[in-house]
Amino acid sequence: MASLTFRETRGGPRHFLDGEPVRAGDIIEIQMPDGSWCRGRYGRAGKLGALAALYVMFDQEHGAWMEIREEDELRWPRAGEEGERGTSHVP
Repeated sequence: MASLTFRETRGGPRHFLDGEPVRAGDIIEIQMPDGSWCRGRYGRAGKLGALAALYVMFDQEHGAWMEIREEDELRWPRAGEEGERGTSHVP
């Protein structure tokens, strides 16, 4: 588990998770207060794109953006799971 870090790169500001760059549309998971994990699609907003957000689908038709806070615990999907880094994205 880790949190997002925000740093400048040659290509501009970017978030990183476990030392890997996080790109718009990447699937990541956030730990909920009850300890469960919720999967969503990463995005950025706010001034200079510093505000991180996660788009979570509740069902086939409904979803919402939630802010990723500095203290939130995040992770990449585990190997072999749908949405594993680099294999697929939430539609």
